[in-house]
Amino acid sequence: MRNLFIVNQMANIIAHQHHAHGLCDGFPTILFHAREMKKLAEEILSCSKDHLIELGDIEWKTFADSWPNIFIRNVERIRNNHVLFLASFHNPQTIFEQISLLYHLPKYLCRSLKVLLPYFPTGTMERIQIQGEIATAYSLAQMLSAIPLTRTGPCEIVIFDIHALQNQFYFSSNILVRLESTVDLLFDELKNQENEKYAIAFPDDGAHKRFGPMFGGKNYPIVICSKIRENDKRITTIKEGLKFLIKKNKQ
Repeated sequence: MRNLFIVNQMANIIAHQHHAHGLCDGFPTILFHAREMKKLAEEILSCSKDHLIELGDIEWKTFADSWPNIFIRNVERIRNNHVLFLASFHNPQTIFEQISLLYHLPKYLCRSLKVLLPYFPTGTMERIQIQGEIATAYSLAQMLSAIPLTRTGPCEIVIFDIHALQNQFYFSSNILVRLESTVDLLFDELKNQENEKYAIAFPDDGAHKRFGPMFGGKNYPIVICSKIRENDKRITTIKEGLKFLIKKNKQ
């Protein structure tokens, strides 16, 4: 379900907002992707019919010592064309190889560079609570901020449903950060299930503060959970909304 939401939202970004972002100037767009995002890239390509998008080809190899050995096929296609990169920052090793690629794409004279990042992995570590902790959200933001300028200006980073809105201020002014959400697509899906009744559950207070306002006036029952840590274990309990669940179970 979430993949479908992301495909639709990304296709909307690419296909229906060209004028606002310079992608309707007659220059083709090349869509590159992390190796894990091949299927999603192909689905996005099939959903974008109003603008010429070509699928780029990257060899993601490693040397014998496991360090990245990356090669862009037909690299001459990048010159003077727009470039989209569908990223997947699901572990530190893939982050390094993709960052290495992003640092070089502007050097091949792409007209513009837009990075589609469905998941900002260090978003939950955006602050420190005790001396000695490291806010890795800031570290990753600074790594992305080092992407060089393109021929027409800074790189644009599109992040979906970032954990905390303040994360956008960890990036430098060398790049543009654009925050998007798939919540509207969730609403569309709920409308298609009019015969079903749903409650909206948030895993903790932070999630409720971040996304709760989006559900204001929607008349969905709200359930707020709380996380209790016992050593290395996390136990989830219901903080608010228990009466609704008990009533629903009795029915």
